[in-house]
Amino acid sequence: MNQFFPIAALSLFPLLFACSTEEPVYDSDIGLTAVPIEMGALKGRFALKVRTNAMADLSFLGNLESISDTFWIMTRTFDAETETYEQEMDFCTSINSEIAGMSTTVLDGTYDRVENTYAQLMINHETGAYESKDILLLFALKDFEDPLTAELPQNEEELETFLTKDHVWDMDEDGNVGVTLIAEGALSANLFSFSRHIRQLKGITLGPDRLVGLMTNDRYSYVVESDNPLMAAGLKPMPPHPDPKENWFEEIRIDDDVTCDDIPALIDDGFSKVRPF
Repeated sequence: MNQFFPIAALSLFPLLFACSTEEPVYDSDIGLTAVPIEMGALKGRFALKVRTNAMADLSFLGNLESISDTFWIMTRTFDAETETYEQEMDFCTSINSEIAGMSTTVLDGTYDRVENTYAQLMINHETGAYESKDILLLFALKDFEDPLTAELPQNEEELETFLTKDHVWDMDEDGNVGVTLIAEGALSANLFSFSRHIRQLKGITLGPDRLVGLMTNDRYSYVVESDNPLMAAGLKPMPPHPDPKENWFEEIRIDDDVTCDDIPALIDDGFSKVRPF
């Protein structure tokens, strides 16, 4: 996808290796036993699906589940000398389910402006234990010294100061602050917002071509303006669903020529139709 920011160099991260042969791990959180893999077996190209299920506070209807599926194309290389992976992640799209008869979309081209990211990969090849840490996703935010730890506004007073620092940009180039979320259906609104997501994946390998597990998301979202008073502006906390299994991920190996344009085909024939555990 198009790149609009310089991509920072990635440090190589150490893997978790055992000194002696270990047994495949049983992940009690998902009820599956890992299938160990050979050293370097996760190099190549993968598609990642992340299911996010959070509780949205709709003042006129109460707390309701807000479900979305987010997709990346990932390329991993493996350095045999250092026994480390590098993982580049190309964000593709996010598909939001209806909530209370409403759907939420963004303007065409918005997702093309999401910066590629790198994540810390930790894998024990012998046991199949897998983690991918600090997967950063920014919408309409930029130019932080450290975007993972940058302080973001918690109220209207802090927002006014924050907006003077040029961290928020017109991501979809529609002339409005931030990224425009378009709500349609039972209630319609244009919400001008910015957000940060920092995801952690923890699970197991099911061989060299598939990985599954649970996801946690440190999620921040602020609506700067709304054109419908029934969907008020302000900080929008969205705690995760109380059942951890409702937030999960699946990675599948893909051919080298597969791109974000092929995500719809992978949804139809590639990813699991239901939660994979």
